[in-house]
Amino acid sequence: GVQQPFEIMVSLGVKEKSFNLELSVFPNPANSIVNIQFNQNIVDNMSYQLYDMQGRLLKKQKLIALNTILDIEHLPSATYFLKVMNNQVAIRTFKIIKD
Repeated sequence: GVQQPFEIMVSLGVKEKSFNLELSVFPNPANSIVNIQFNQNIVDNMSYQLYDMQGRLLKKQKLIALNTILDIEHLPSATYFLKVMNNQVAIRTFKIIKD
């Protein structure tokens, strides 16, 4: 599988508060689950959204732990897009391949 670590700098609010955020999404390709893992405490109002290739929203959920497990077993084999959001703003999009 391929792990995709990223360091993300995001400005939040008017005061230009910024933070470093490292996250990984693995395994990719995946069969039944995908892990969304942060390397440090996550910031308030973090969430993810899972979309199919036609842009339909399949699932969304708040991220409250350092490791979140996304169950994709019920989905057909295809390519999906996973958007990691902060305050409803996408900060990173991952392409997830389901075997």
